[in-house]
Amino acid sequence: MKEIIKKYYDLLTVALLSIYILFFYGDKTPVMFNDSQGYIDLAVFRSPLYPLWLFFFRKTAGADYLQTVIFAQSILALLSVLLLLYIMKFLFGYKSWLTFVLWPFVIYPYVAGLTDGVLYNRTVLTEGLSYPLFYLYMAFFLYALVRKSGMFLLFSFMLSGLMMVLRGQMRETLVFSLLLGIYLLAVSLVEKKKTADSGESSKKNKPVRLAAIILAGALFAVIFSKSFNYVYTTAVHGESYEPEFENTSMMINFLYCADENDSELFKDDEDYDFIRMAFDKTFESGYIYENRGTTLAERNDHLMDANLYLKLHMFIPDAEDYYGAKGLTDVQVYKKYEEIAGKMEKELVPRHLFQWLGGFFSLFFYGTASAVFFRLSVFTSLCYFIAYALMLSAIILAVFCFIKKRAMDAAEFMAGMCIMATGNLAVCCAAIGATERYLSYTWGLFYVAGIILIYSLIFRKNKKAD
Repeated sequence: MKEIIKKYYDLLTVALLSIYILFFYGDKTPVMFNDSQGYIDLAVFRSPLYPLWLFFFRKTAGADYLQTVIFAQSILALLSVLLLLYIMKFLFGYKSWLTFVLWPFVIYPYVAGLTDGVLYNRTVLTEGLSYPLFYLYMAFFLYALVRKSGMFLLFSFMLSGLMMVLRGQMRETLVFSLLLGIYLLAVSLVEKKKTADSGESSKKNKPVRLAAIILAGALFAVIFSKSFNYVYTTAVHGESYEPEFENTSMMINFLYCADENDSELFKDDEDYDFIRMAFDKTFESGYIYENRGTTLAERNDHLMDANLYLKLHMFIPDAEDYYGAKGLTDVQVYKKYEEIAGKMEKELVPRHLFQWLGGFFSLFFYGTASAVFFRLSVFTSLCYFIAYALMLSAIILAVFCFIKKRAMDAAEFMAGMCIMATGNLAVCCAAIGATERYLSYTWGLFYVAGIILIYSLIFRKNKKAD
């Protein structure tokens, strides 16, 4: 027992700190958001996993089931923090004191809302599950990256498939796993060539094995998520369909950029009356491209407010009222407005692509401050400068290590987090904007990777754990 305490005193200490914050700090009441009721009601447009998570506890835990939900989510949060810290210490071999430095950044996603009195493990939101699952994904991802493990690469694909039925944003993990697989395949091909050039023989054909894992993993993730959605939607709503209103989410961004005359593009469409109403109400709301403002902050706020209002408070409710009055079921209404959104998107994208790109890059530039730093109401320009300086420094340091072949495993981690942070920000900006809770997945890990890389360059002489 004493040996275990001596060996893992750092993890045991941060476990106690984490338990206090996640379970006992502040108000322990489940926190409801605007999205929460939709998950509770198994709304047709919500991805299935979190509604099923709530449904399970509603059936097993009685009237106060939400209290049980946040307790279970807090357990998962605790385990995810400790698992990731353990895996990183195991892989990078840093001294125990560094665990205390890394811990605040690892626990960050759960406490990112504390300024508003919110711990995300206590919310009735997908983040209650998606943060722990993403950390488990990162444990698999890192093990595969550092140890060049095909098996853990496969595990990352499998977990990606599960997260894809939790929230649409998590489809990016499939891309991350594919990029990791391609990188590992390239490394194995280089190693095979070196072996062949040296005249040595190798019985293992690792590149072929990795290629098979990449193909099998990607197919599994896609087939699993599609099958899960099919079974869920058929069993719960009586018809199969793809949730997450993807057409609607993207179309709204182009409706925001549209001209009043664009409604005439659909004058021969059977749904013209509804489409015309959507155009009219958009311009009445004032959420149009011309009103976006001049500063990055104004454009960011206007674009994000417009996306939420036009989608969740106008287009979808209007479609539910308009087509519901015609006798369509909830699923039929959902399919209808997704169909209409697809038609509108097809016409509006070619006409307003450059306007949309302008909005996207405004969100992206502005959002970088939130992706790797903070956006403060004062010293805003300084926040931009620091954020971009941090990202550029991380890239330069990783490239330096690759060139000098120093701390390669930590440099790979740093490069991976730069790609993940940028990719996650791009996905968010394309859909809704730089919302902090959507960016928290990679925020802390960007710093974790940087700290481990600097530590490795200064202190590590080998890859063995202390």
